[in-house]
Parts: sequence; C-alpha cells; structure tokens
Amino acid sequence: MRTFIYKSIAYSSIVLVLHLLAANFADGTTDSYYLRFTSPPKSHLIIGTSKAAQGLRPQFLNEALGIGAEDGFLNYAFTLAHSPYGKTYRESVMRKITPECNDGIFIVCVDPWSISGPADSPDEPSTFTEGKRAVGTTRFVNMNPNYEYLLENYPTGWYKLVWHYLSPSPSNEQLHSDGWLSVNVSMDSTLIAKRTKRKVKAYEENLRTFAPSSARRLELEKTLEVLHEKGQVFMVRLPIGKEIAQVQEGYMPDFDYYIEQLTEESNIPYLDMRALPDTFRYTDGNHLHCQSAISVSKIVGEFIQENR
Repeated sequence: MRTFIYKSIAYSSIVLVLHLLAANFADGTTDSYYLRFTSPPKSHLIIGTSKAAQGLRPQFLNEALGIGAEDGFLNYAFTLAHSPYGKTYRESVMRKITPECNDGIFIVCVDPWSISGPADSPDEPSTFTEGKRAVGTTRFVNMNPNYEYLLENYPTGWYKLVWHYLSPSPSNEQLHSDGWLSVNVSMDSTLIAKRTKRKVKAYEENLRTFAPSSARRLELEKTLEVLHEKGQVFMVRLPIGKEIAQVQEGYMPDFDYYIEQLTEESNIPYLDMRALPDTFRYTDGNHLHCQSAISVSKIVGEFIQENR
C-alpha cells in the first residue's frame, strides 16, 4: 500500500510539473483572450467589445500620446458575449488597473449592443451570462503564466500548447501582447460583401434576442464613476459600415441622445466617429480592417491629446 502511495505521488508530481512547464507555451495563438490576463496591472486601458478589440491599436495610441510601450495602453476589450457593460466586466477592469493609479487614461467604447440584455429579461442581471465566461471566471488577471485561466478554459490536453508552439497551424487571428486582436482575412470585395451580409443577418437576429437594458445603462454609468477615480475617461463610438449602422439605429433610436446626455453630465470627452467621413475599411461591415485600425487609433490618440 505504501509503495502504491509513493508511486501515485511521484506520478502526480511528474504530471503537475509537466503541466506547469506546458503553461509557459501559451501565447497569442492559444486563443483570442489569454494574453490579456497575463500582463501586469496597467494604468491605461481600452474597454469595450470586439469592435474595440480589433479596432484600437495600443501601439499607435501610445505614439500619439508620447507614452512608452511598457507603460502604454492595454486593449482589454473582448466580445459582446464576454464584455457587455455590467458588474462582471467592471470588476475585471478594476482588477486590471494598477492599484495606486490616479492619472490613468481609459477609453470606453460604446454601441447599442453593449448596453443590451436578453430580450425576455433585459433588466434582470441574474440572467446575464458573461459571469460564466472567461471575464467572469478569471479572478487573477495579472498572472503569467495564468494557470487559473488555463485550468478554466483549457482544461484538457495542455500538451497541445507545446505542440501548437512547436508546430503552429495557420490562423486568421492573433492576439498581441498589448491586447490588440489582429484578424487577417481576404479583402476581396466579393468576400467582404458575403461576410457583411452574414453579419447584417446576425444583427437582425439580435433584434429578436436582445433588448435595451436599463440595468446595463446603470452599470455603464457605474463603470464611468469608478474609472473617474483612477484617471481621465474618454468615450468613443467607433465607425461601422452603413448596413450595420442602419440596423443599430432602428434597434435603439435613443442611443445617441443617451450617450450625449451621459457624457455631458459626466464631463467626459466623447468622440462619435460615425460623424467622420467614412473612408475606413471593414472586414465584415462591423469590424475595422487592421490598416484602418491604425488610422482610427491615431485619430483617437489625437482626440485624447486635445482633450486631456
């Protein structure tokens, strides 16, 4: 019996050590979220959903504002499923901010979907699902390697991390260490049209499954309040293609008025990029192409510089 126990302990120890070593091979190709949970706490954050995750590039914001890369922005935006405005996302954002920070810069990206809830119960936070996803289940957001994240979101086959590192498979997506998610797809006009058509259809489906949420509006306001205590807040509405814009405007016609009133009352500089000439390119009518993300990031950086 004693021999069996010793062998079990030895085997378990070997397995544990191998897993601890394998975690070091997790990187920006592991998934679209991992690296955001591995950086040290930051004083400058971008928050929002996937449009912000792909559309704002910290490198060019840092350059516009004269901030070094080490101390610069982290893109802490995820997806509509992971990071709509709510208690879950707010608490994760606060864990990501440098504790002693009081002069940070926070870019809060908004659109109607980010303050929406389930159509049958939009104002009941108990029905919100983001708490069951990575933003909600990851308590340690500044750990590298982040064993908690991998245990929750990569529960089996950590050997695949090593295998993928040694023999990477082609992927259209890569998460960079500054949190920016690059998506490289063909920009052939026919393919863009097909992707845009699918995206418009998906948002038309959202009209049936989502509804404006007073609870999420309140949570957005709470998020702005706590960020104000850590520095200066800037609100941005990123540009989108005409087809998607039409769906959004029909879905929440009072959105512009609400945001304008909120930013005025909160004394928050607001940049509505839909008011600019739309010279940008989109991969699917909704998400900015990586080159247009450079232009947009520079414009946002200049806006912040003018309003600091």
